[in-house]
Amino acid sequence: TEIPPFRYVIKTAHPASVMAAFNEVDGLPCHINPWLLQTVLRQRLGFNGLLVGDYQGLNLVRWYQKIGASDADVGKMALESGLQLELPNAFGYKHLVDLVKTGKANETHIDTAVREMLSLKFRLGLFEAPMVLDAAKAAKLAASTETNSLATEAARQSIVLLKNEDNLLPLKLGTHKNIAVIGPNAAVCRLGNYSGMPQKTVSLFEGIRDYVGNKATVTHAEGCQIASNDTGSSYKNWRYVDEVQYASLEDNQMLIEAAVELAEHSDLVVLALGENVLLSREAWGANHIGDRTTFELTTSQQELAARVLNTGKPVVLVLNNGKPVVLGDDVSRIPAILTAHYAGQQTGTALAEILFGETNPSGKLTISWPRTVGHIPSHYSQHGSSLVFDYLDSPQSPQYPFGHGLSYTSFEYTNISISAETIQAGQTVDVTFTLTNTGQREGTEISQVYVSGEEFDIARPSLELKGFARTTLRAGESKQVTIPLQADDLFFHDMNLERVLPKG
Repeated sequence: TEIPPFRYVIKTAHPASVMAAFNEVDGLPCHINPWLLQTVLRQRLGFNGLLVGDYQGLNLVRWYQKIGASDADVGKMALESGLQLELPNAFGYKHLVDLVKTGKANETHIDTAVREMLSLKFRLGLFEAPMVLDAAKAAKLAASTETNSLATEAARQSIVLLKNEDNLLPLKLGTHKNIAVIGPNAAVCRLGNYSGMPQKTVSLFEGIRDYVGNKATVTHAEGCQIASNDTGSSYKNWRYVDEVQYASLEDNQMLIEAAVELAEHSDLVVLALGENVLLSREAWGANHIGDRTTFELTTSQQELAARVLNTGKPVVLVLNNGKPVVLGDDVSRIPAILTAHYAGQQTGTALAEILFGETNPSGKLTISWPRTVGHIPSHYSQHGSSLVFDYLDSPQSPQYPFGHGLSYTSFEYTNISISAETIQAGQTVDVTFTLTNTGQREGTEISQVYVSGEEFDIARPSLELKGFARTTLRAGESKQVTIPLQADDLFFHDMNLERVLPKG
């Protein structure tokens, strides 16, 4: 199940390097797993580049996974398994010289690793022109119109409209004269881990304010803090802030009261909630943790949402989040919900365009959103035996399923056909249909093709996404769409871990 994405990338993009992961496969860590690194990665998938370790990977093998008798042992096992570069420091590989001198390591393994490293440097031209960063050129490129246009388009396409009761969205420019943008994510542009520090970011508040111009008065209230030690910079939060200090409901009471008062004097509230990188980041050490035990919004955010809803003003919820958000009873009353995830430096620009209808949302969820933590696992591609019964207190279906995403228009599928009833290795089957925009505005639909089966030799997922197509249509326009399914996309691994094609 996990192999296909790697197979696709290796076959189509031909990456120069692959990094081993921290986890174990059948009890053996990836960094010292010859079956995974040699048999699967190189022989079966055809990878022929540099194989590197994740940071402190060999340290983890020795001291956390408790494998080997010494650091040198782990270094020897990794080298013989095919790991060619240890990062960031030489924990195990600093012993390689002694291992060779004492006859415990084969020098040919080192030759192979060095050859691959030097070959990559040669292909990159680093021997002729050692890489020197031109900071001025980099800054100019980062600030260019093209870069910002790409960032805006990426945000437009990734933002997902989860809910839109009574077609509250899109908003009509000029209808709401006083717009309040409220919440801890309103005036900051939330970015994810390892995001760096863009020269310019556009927050939700800034995006709406700039978009409406003099057509409305746009005001802002923080509403509450997510963490009292939030620096306001995603880069600084993930890199320099270790301990996360949650802001309590008592700490946030004055901010909540001010926000409610602002909402009461507004015609519309855009509520900006969710997470920041302190609550959704890589936990790289015991002093820098990054996981929560719940998907729910913080208590203060739930209180803020309930209080704002009780004003009776129309409310649109915009979420920034690095993982699914479980919406409580109060938050679920909000009629229109968008999730921006971490949409990048132009988040506010793209959100404003979507809120006011200049851009029709087309994003789809790339994971299922569970109703509670107790619903995990909630991925769509589960085996049928996992999807038989509901819970005592909830249906087993997700809050929002994989592939979900609404539009301001509607689409109809007709004349669905496949080019062949059976498929053999090396062949392609085309799924063809007519897609019609049956709404009143231009929109983009991401059509998705899933496969399932009735006669397998081993249990398979009930559904698997195998193809998709992005199609933009004017109101009333129809277009024939073809999504090819290659036999290679339909293979799966049998009990002997051999790739086989389903019957038919």
